Amino acid sequence: MIGMIVFIFVIPSVWIYISNLKKEKQLKNKLFNLAATSSCAISEFDFWKNSAIGLDKNRHKIFYVRNIKSEEYKKEVDLSEIQKCRVINASRSLHSKNGNYTAIDKLELIFTFRDKNIPEVGLEFYNTTHDSLSLAGEVQLVEKWSGIVDMELVHH
Repeated sequence: MIGMIVFIFVIPSVWIYISNLKKEKQLKNKLFNLAATSSCAISEFDFWKNSAIGLDKNRHKIFYVRNIKSEEYKKEVDLSEIQKCRVINASRSLHSKNGNYTAIDKLELIFTFRDKNIPEVGLEFYNTTHDSLSLAGEVQLVEKWSGIVDMELVHH
């Protein structure tokens, strides 16, 4: 009986863990390959859900990969062309009988180019349209990368 209970709870957990490791490894490979196509090497990176972001400090470039359903989005941002970086937190206030709270609909890291003719580029960290309804560290992660980019912009 105990063996059956262990089997019911442990095996799915192990399977989910292994599945997540595979997804992370695939994302890592995609991110590092994207950087390699531009003769870059990732020196700092993060993964979350179906997304990855990385920085080549030597070449001063950000690389980003995000899988949404069956589509893959890849972006490369040359920080030497960037004037500023900011976080967009699209949220709304909700009111209920239990109190008021804020629901985040979208988190993006936005890059503004020095050349005003080039439109801003956004790297999406969270979107309720295709991500789960609960956040899992994306707020902290987008703030972390905003700080990383700001430091790179100051030192370059």
